[in-house]
Amino acid sequence: MKKTMFLLNIFVILSLSIALIQAQPAFANSAPAPAPAKQAVPGGPATPVVSRASSVAESPALRDIKIEPSTQKLAPREEPNRPIPRPGMSTRPADPSTVFEAPLDMPNVPAPSAVQPVRAFDGLTNLDNVATWGGMVAPPDTDGAVGPNHYIQMANLVWAVYDKDTGAILGGPYPNNALWDAANTGDACELTNDGDPVVLYDQLADRWLISQFALPNYPNGPFYECIAVSKTADPLGDWWLYTFQISATKMDDYPKIGIWPDGYYMSVNQFGDDPVACTATGW
Repeated sequence: MKKTMFLLNIFVILSLSIALIQAQPAFANSAPAPAPAKQAVPGGPATPVVSRASSVAESPALRDIKIEPSTQKLAPREEPNRPIPRPGMSTRPADPSTVFEAPLDMPNVPAPSAVQPVRAFDGLTNLDNVATWGGMVAPPDTDGAVGPNHYIQMANLVWAVYDKDTGAILGGPYPNNALWDAANTGDACELTNDGDPVVLYDQLADRWLISQFALPNYPNGPFYECIAVSKTADPLGDWWLYTFQISATKMDDYPKIGIWPDGYYMSVNQFGDDPVACTATGW
């Protein structure tokens, strides 16, 4: 649900231990306090910092979670666009021909043929944000992932599970925080639904991952990342839930997560009041 995206020279690499995949129920109510995230020196190398989740929990089966239509109105919240200084760059010229060269003449290159989709069906719309969370949101921040039997789509503040073969909706639309709400975690991941969603199918572990950030005191910190990993290949079953405090002062905007054999890795654009004074952090 970010309203602006900053082009940063520093990206933060965040490592989630493989223990996240192999978490045991004993951690559900006994997660230790998270280690403070160390701040990297501005302009210095981005190095991973590892810490534990501030809370770990288990959700009931997604198929058993019932969602009532929203009766509240989503409060307006906008992150204003702020210019980013680019040293050495002049303002955009009025005549584009002074910047862009003419395209190369390649008469012998055949025109590419259009790729036909194997299957197509309607997904979520902004009306699902209205019905589920009480308001429209922009930009859409769409994300989706395909597994052996399912397709999961996330858009802004909602997500849904589809049958990959028929396109029939099997679960949802759910608010992004539905799993934490059903588990009664009582933390920022239950009490807020803020967007910038990510969904991945982990083909190595045959599981699903969904995530969004949590900004309970926006525009002030602390700032959190909410990560859920399905216990099995069935996204309609039970999930492990993790709440990570990313920073006390810097927002974790535009989170992106990648899959690796030893864990999940995340990068974010991180900034405070000054979008140019950026630092890297991780856990």
